[in-house]
Amino acid sequence: MALTLGACKNIGVATEAVRSGDWTVRDSLGARDLEGADTLVVGFGRIGRAYAARAAAFGARLSIYDPFMPVDAPLPEGMARVDDLATALETAEVISIHMPRTEQTAGLFGHEVLGKCRPGAILVNTARGGIVDERALVSALKAGRLGFYATDVLDNEPPSLEDPLLGRSDVLVTPHSAAMTRQGAIRMATRSAQNVLDYLGGTLSPDMMALPPKPWI
Repeated sequence: MALTLGACKNIGVATEAVRSGDWTVRDSLGARDLEGADTLVVGFGRIGRAYAARAAAFGARLSIYDPFMPVDAPLPEGMARVDDLATALETAEVISIHMPRTEQTAGLFGHEVLGKCRPGAILVNTARGGIVDERALVSALKAGRLGFYATDVLDNEPPSLEDPLLGRSDVLVTPHSAAMTRQGAIRMATRSAQNVLDYLGGTLSPDMMALPPKPWI
């Protein structure tokens, strides 16, 4: 949500301009409101749902794309399901990605898909690096097909200082730090400790014990 709002307000450019003494930059930021913006959520699992709820609170108009969501699955009021990603991209002003990286999703946002985006759209990726083809992304930004890219994840982490994304004013990037909060660290530590206690005490369900470990998303 922070990256979405940062992209809408062009917060990176604004901050650097003020630090360099340019107060007039506010007239050329191209800032926009999230309220009323056609917003496409790609992937509607736990994190996608949490993001959609927050975007709805800002007044965004929400569409949901998730090919793995059951056809009869109910959606929160005011959210519409879309079954064709290409068609949905043509009207989306903000696109937020919330899916794991798999064989099916790796490079999903490549030249073809990015070419369907509404000119000037904001693309936000807080899922996994590699879902967005970064070479295709740079081309889309240069061509104006995309207006802004905000991400917490990259294909190569940490990136090279020569990475073309790092030198662009229409890119906002953070160091895979979305979960790195004091509260998040406490939750992970206490949950891990509780799992050990439950296992030793025999109260951890057999189903949970049989599940393979899942990476934090």
